[in-house]
Amino acid sequence: MLYTNLKHIETSASFTAALRDHRHVVVVCGRMGVQSVPVYRIVEVIEQQLTDVAFFDMEIDNPVSAVVTILFEPDSATSLPLVIYYRNGVVVGQTTGVQTQKEIISNCTNLFPAELKSVLVQN
Repeated sequence: MLYTNLKHIETSASFTAALRDHRHVVVVCGRMGVQSVPVYRIVEVIEQQLTDVAFFDMEIDNPVSAVVTILFEPDSATSLPLVIYYRNGVVVGQTTGVQTQKEIISNCTNLFPAELKSVLVQN
């Protein structure tokens, strides 16, 4: 389990439920390492701003992460974290590596444009 304040995806059932229960989903897949931790912290802040998006973390070393890492082969273990954007259960975007708050918010607003009703407070 990752030690973040995000909701965790740890099983196939929790992955399926996340996509089924939320229209807009962002999954941050990584480790508790120097590349992933800053992104988890940023997403914890963004989660409070983009209330129409459900944010989750997923540990890359968990076998369940295969549903995500397959999208990034062969870079899945070297370009952490992997960030996947889903709309209605379908992948609509993906990025790798460290990202800023502005980049993640921009990805969300570009990939989920008409649907986001949240007020964005950008730094």
